[in-house]
Amino acid sequence: MSNPNTENVAISNSSSSSSSALVEAENNHIHKEKFYEGIERLLLERIENELINPDKKKRKTFTYIKLQEYNALISTIEEAKSKTVTKSTNEYNILRDYDVMLIGDTKKVIKKRENNEDIRFLVPFEHLFDTIYRIHLQVGHKCRDVMMPACKKNHLNLSVDMINIFNNTCQQCLMNKKRNKTTGLVVKPILSKNFNSRAQMDLVDMQTLPDGEFKWIMVYQDHFTKFIILRPLRAKTAVEVTNALFEVFSFLGIPAILQSDNGREFRNQIVVALKSMWPDLSLIHGRARHPQSQGSVERANADIKKMLATWMRDNKSTKWSVGLKFVQLKKNHSHHTGIKCTPYKAVFGIDTPLGLSSIAIPVEEWSKLETAKQLFDAVGYEYSDDELGNEEDNDEGEVDVFDPKEFDLNELTITPPEVPSVYIPIDSIDKAANELLGIRESVRENQEKQAESMRTRSKKYLPEANIGDYVLLPIPDVDKGLTEAPNLICRIIDIEYERSLYELACEVGVFTEMFARNCFDLVKDSNILLNIRTDKTVKGVRAAVTELSIGGGQGMIKCNCTSQCSTNRCSCKKSKLLCNSKCHGSNPGCKNK
Repeated sequence: MSNPNTENVAISNSSSSSSSALVEAENNHIHKEKFYEGIERLLLERIENELINPDKKKRKTFTYIKLQEYNALISTIEEAKSKTVTKSTNEYNILRDYDVMLIGDTKKVIKKRENNEDIRFLVPFEHLFDTIYRIHLQVGHKCRDVMMPACKKNHLNLSVDMINIFNNTCQQCLMNKKRNKTTGLVVKPILSKNFNSRAQMDLVDMQTLPDGEFKWIMVYQDHFTKFIILRPLRAKTAVEVTNALFEVFSFLGIPAILQSDNGREFRNQIVVALKSMWPDLSLIHGRARHPQSQGSVERANADIKKMLATWMRDNKSTKWSVGLKFVQLKKNHSHHTGIKCTPYKAVFGIDTPLGLSSIAIPVEEWSKLETAKQLFDAVGYEYSDDELGNEEDNDEGEVDVFDPKEFDLNELTITPPEVPSVYIPIDSIDKAANELLGIRESVRENQEKQAESMRTRSKKYLPEANIGDYVLLPIPDVDKGLTEAPNLICRIIDIEYERSLYELACEVGVFTEMFARNCFDLVKDSNILLNIRTDKTVKGVRAAVTELSIGGGQGMIKCNCTSQCSTNRCSCKKSKLLCNSKCHGSNPGCKNK
């Protein structure tokens, strides 16, 4: 007795397979149409070029030969070979290059061979697609450089242009297409209007090179002035991050917007407690695994790593927690190409004071300055004997050295500082304030120019996308398994023009999140026929890939264990997998290998 459930499954499988076969046949038909449309456009361009350059020497070829002309060529070759009288010049030229071969009942035009050369067939125009399609499957959907030798081996008139047109209209090749470089492409740059209007922060992982108890670096940057503050952290915990932020806020003030990545250390309730202390503070997060959403601080991270590595090599030291102070100083007093001044000057209105280098004294004279009197004389400062104190009364060679053992805390007395009696004219204060406002206005203008330059560059490399266009959405490695293609084919179903965000849908459903233009690539001359679903929603790329996968979806499992990975607390051990090269790179004690 047969099982009705089994019969239902069999019927369902047969119907789904027949449906997929129909979709595949329809896709091949559209692919063929798009291919020949591309070939015809190419031929029109060549005709236009010939009309523009009529004097250019042209050579008669059979690259694009119609089937009717192909059959006529066969007849011409056979008649010319059978002639016993004098042949025409055209017949001599044809017989010199071509011959006819009988394969079964079909006659084929081939390249005339010498010795044991490979047979190379002339392909008629109507058979170009089928021939290239067969070769394309044989080489496993490879690129042009792999296909070209296979096409030239046994075929005479398959050109690079034909292969490019074919590959650009192949659905599998589109899904495997390597994405164009998007570094520096920003659709909608972030513009800050003033100091502390927006700040960005991020953590730099230094676990592979710990400095004692310090294993992380917190990078805090004011987005308007590019002024940074660096702090070493002991751990990637909310308590550490909050304490460091509290220290920064007490120095620079509280920003209106604090932007961070999607790390859980920034979403913790303790960080939210900062907002309870300062209600005007707004906390926002970028997209997961999308550092471009706060590209300014990410670019600063790269500079900081290079500068810190240079400091460590120069000083032969691994105490990077000390080097951070020097890197912070150098970074803040270095000219920034975006704001056209140093971050220090954008904040305080003056150039960074760097000791004697800030004074107009030749470097070779520095070693000669041993007393305050010599320094005052060098800079032209008018001084009194009281300002020099008893400097000259000290016996030569006597140095007052502080001995901690002789110091008693009970004897410490704190005297209030004397209020200086120096009068600062109001005009000087107004002048300094106006200079600072002028610097800030210059920073604002330069930032807008940089944003416009970024938008212009993005428009050049990111063509405009419209509703209904097919796009390629890159799949992060952590979201796909071993059987998935690098890209997911989606379609634009809506555009939020105010924020320049696009709503995408795929074969699984509509994504709940919206995407910026630089998150996907536009598919040109699309021949795709997909069943795009708009009746359901899907949360994230990983969920969509998992549902479409034939191998179970996301397959990258890794652990960050610090022990031996011998218990089920290790995600690899729990999944009955061996630890791989992406697991705990600095844990030599792993026994799950």
